[in-house]
Order: sequence, then C-alpha cells, then structure tokens
Amino acid sequence: ATTAGSCTGVAWVSIPMRWKAKIDNAGGCIALHRLVGTFTRLAKPGRSVSKVHLTPDRIFLVHKTDGVDGSAQVWTEIMQTNVFSSYRIESLHPNNEILFDVHIEQFAKALKSTVTASEVTLKLTKRGDVTCLGIVIGMTTVTGMVRPVTQEVPVFVLSSDEIEAIRPPLLPTPEVNLYLPNLKVLRSIVERMKALSDVMTISANCNGEVIFKVETAIVSVKTFFRNLETASWKDGAAPPPSGVTDVLGPSDFLDAVVPVKTVHQFISAHQQDPGSVLMSTARDRAVVLFCLQPDANITYYIPMTADDG
Repeated sequence: ATTAGSCTGVAWVSIPMRWKAKIDNAGGCIALHRLVGTFTRLAKPGRSVSKVHLTPDRIFLVHKTDGVDGSAQVWTEIMQTNVFSSYRIESLHPNNEILFDVHIEQFAKALKSTVTASEVTLKLTKRGDVTCLGIVIGMTTVTGMVRPVTQEVPVFVLSSDEIEAIRPPLLPTPEVNLYLPNLKVLRSIVERMKALSDVMTISANCNGEVIFKVETAIVSVKTFFRNLETASWKDGAAPPPSGVTDVLGPSDFLDAVVPVKTVHQFISAHQQDPGSVLMSTARDRAVVLFCLQPDANITYYIPMTADDG
C-alpha cells in the first residue's frame, strides 16, 4: 500500500461513523479526479484545506477562496448515483451526515491513479488515533488480475454543529444571466486588468452584452462582448429582487464591482476543461459563476465589493 498523507499506526479501530462508496467505471473515476483537481487550482499551496460534506444522497466539496473580502466560495454538488455504484453512510447526525476537512492537494494526488483503475473504493476509517480517507484502487495487471493499491489521506472530522455553517449560501435571484465567452480569451483580458487594479466592474444585460472594465486615476480599460447566449433563471424570467422598483429593460446594464483576483482565479482554474460557464448577476449582492459539467456543476459565489469610484 502507498500513502498520500500521514496516517500512521498499526491497528484499524471502529469509529462512530462509517462511509463507504464504490466506483466501478472509468467515467466516474475521471469525473471525481477532475472535480477535485479543479479545487486544487483554486487553492493556494499550504492553504489548501477544503471541506467534504457527505449526505445520504450527495457529496459536497466546499472551499473558501482567497478573495479580497475572504467571503468568496466555490462548491460542487455530486449526486452519488451519478458517480458511485454503491454508497453507504452511517453517522450520529440526525440527518445522517458527515463533515470533514481534507488537504485538497493530498486528495487529488491520491486520486491520480484512479483514472486508469478498474474499480475504486473510498471509505472513512481510522489508523491509530488518526481518521483517514482510504482510497482502495483496483489496478488490473498484465495477467488480468486486479491488484488493490491503497492510498490514505488524513482528514479532520468536524462536529455536527458545523454542518449548517458550511452549507452553500442561498443564491440570490439574478436579473441577468448569460454564458461567458471562451475562457482562454477572457483570461488574457483579465490578466492585463489585474495588473492595473484590484477591482473590476462587470456590466451585463439581457441582450447578451457584457463589458469588463477597470479604472484608475490615469487609465480606463474596457472590453466588450456582444451576441452572447442568454438564459432564464430556473426555467422562467427572473423577477426583480424584493424592494426593487426600477426593473431592468433588455438593453439596460447591471453593474457588479468584484475583485479582479477572484475572477482571474476562477478563469485560471477552469480554462483547461471549462464546459459552459453561466454568469448570473444579482443586484447589489453577488456575481455567481456556474461551470457546467456533465457529472457535476461547480458554483463560484463572488460577493460584490464596495465601489470606491
């Protein structure tokens, strides 16, 4: 067996919770590795602790990013039936849920070998006093036999009281929803803007137009995109937020001032395998970016910052 983290000890002991899940197809292994790999690109080396929230029918990965105000969040929600062929969870939580911290880089490293595996089993267990995420990888040999290889990643189990605190924020109802242009093109634009200012203004409307803008005392830089695909919110037109009387017309722009660094972080993490990226803007609240993937979507919540201009 090989070890990705530092689970040490000689005896497996029982713990007051159990989780075991099995993947028996290459697509599920690749999907899980890709999702966890995306989270590593959002984390800073040495500050890569993410939270894994297990429920009877879903797995959530949650990460707080290093945004200017520290409140930007990224999360993904994996339906267990989309990835796992078997799935069992037992805990003392009233809703049968488990929450733990894991170094996402160690998790990704342990999953690296799974993309060529014939089957993979993930389980929570204990080695000595250390709780571990065990990843048993079934590797097919040249003779056709399956040889198990075990990776162990230390985790820190959190109390049931902390589960409510890490649930993703309720998404505000947006007034503008459109699909972003190619992320490779957008990355070069945002990189140049990041060198000029800490914040940028994203202005978008329901006609499929978006403007990325930074301004300083000596320079103003704008990039325009037109004819972008728009989307309705949850199969219907988005009503204005409560208390808003000036309803936007199709050509009216809604402005959002957000940290350039946070936008750049998202684009850099997703440009390798972006899928479609839907941007939703909620007035005076947040920009929400949805990276749409076949197996699980990744949601990036960026609160608006104060406009000092």
